[in-house]
Amino acid sequence: MHSLIQPNEASALIRANLRPAETVFCSIETCAGRILRQEILADRPFPPFNRSMMDGYALRATEIGDDGIFTIKVQVPAGSAKTLLGTESGHCAEIMTGACVPDDTDCVVPYEATERIDESTIRLLIRTSRAIASTLMPATVRVAKFC
Repeated sequence: MHSLIQPNEASALIRANLRPAETVFCSIETCAGRILRQEILADRPFPPFNRSMMDGYALRATEIGDDGIFTIKVQVPAGSAKTLLGTESGHCAEIMTGACVPDDTDCVVPYEATERIDESTIRLLIRTSRAIASTLMPATVRVAKFC
């Protein structure tokens, strides 16, 4: 039986035995199966909306009161069209991972930080904006870096 090598040794062996890929410019139609050699930046936000990083409830953080109670106004599944919550306070949107966060909301509270009171009412168990700030992925112009 052969002994295992350390990950850094394996990485060094792989790099030493790879032949360098040549740089070729090609159209998008002919690039399938090729390796990207440089970073790609979008010329506009992609996706062009803030999206939810988890299932939960989109709402306005300024409306979080002492009781933490919100009425569910709309459901926002991933892939649905943009929607607005509206001007009435105390409402929220039930939202799924990857869905477009309503433009008039600024945070998503995960299911785990809420309790369902009835079919259309929730209570927040965590009421600090710091605890819920990282649940929203803002629209960005940087698509990805692949290599």
